[in-house]
Amino acid sequence: MDEELDLREALLAEAEVCLDHGDPEGALQSAEEALRVDGEAQAVVEAHHLRALALRELGRIEEALQAVETALARDPGYAEAALTRGDLLIFDLGELERGLEVCNTFLREELEDTLYSDFLNLKGNALAELGDFPAALGCLRRAAELSPEREDLATRGWVLFELGRLEEAVAALQLACQPGLPQNAANHFYLAVARSRLGDERAAASHLRIAARLEPDLYQQPCPHPRSCCCRCSRWSSPPCRPCSSAGCRVQCAPR
Repeated sequence: MDEELDLREALLAEAEVCLDHGDPEGALQSAEEALRVDGEAQAVVEAHHLRALALRELGRIEEALQAVETALARDPGYAEAALTRGDLLIFDLGELERGLEVCNTFLREELEDTLYSDFLNLKGNALAELGDFPAALGCLRRAAELSPEREDLATRGWVLFELGRLEEAVAALQLACQPGLPQNAANHFYLAVARSRLGDERAAASHLRIAARLEPDLYQQPCPHPRSCCCRCSRWSSPPCRPCSSAGCRVQCAPR
């Protein structure tokens, strides 16, 4: 029995290491092997959760949801698995109302600050997607107060932008776009638009160029002939209203 316990714990640890090092295939293999070893109930729950995380990384979203729901069926109070379920529903499947139900259920529980903050950030993202930006900002602020190191600067910047609080949006998005952090095209795009609306066209163009390099199918390079293009506001319209009229220039208005 001790040998089986050691093997199971080793397999679970191996799955976690594989996930941490970008090897979801290895994580899935270890988690599934752990499920084939007789073990205590909680270890089985953890194996199902790790399997769900690996499947999500592999893009097998429906299977990941089934796996995490299997874990929660065995342990309905497993908050980490519930957070994964909420992530899948909100970010991968777009089932915002169901994701909010998950968040609200566990936000009524006594959780450690970091986990509570994760649920608040997740709820804030869902509310923002639903267009309730004031409520979303409240969740994001509370999460940052509880665990400053888990502040969701990108979503906070987007929400502040949508609320018309451009200076605050720029401050948050600048932090989210710092060198050394993973770069996201949407963050740079919203920063570009906010900078433009505040009158800083040079900085706006710089961030739009970055967004276009990161996601060329979504964002276009800024037009080098703004006076021959559309009016200042229309240059950020979607779809592009018309191409630049300067000879030889094929740049159209930047999409929103």
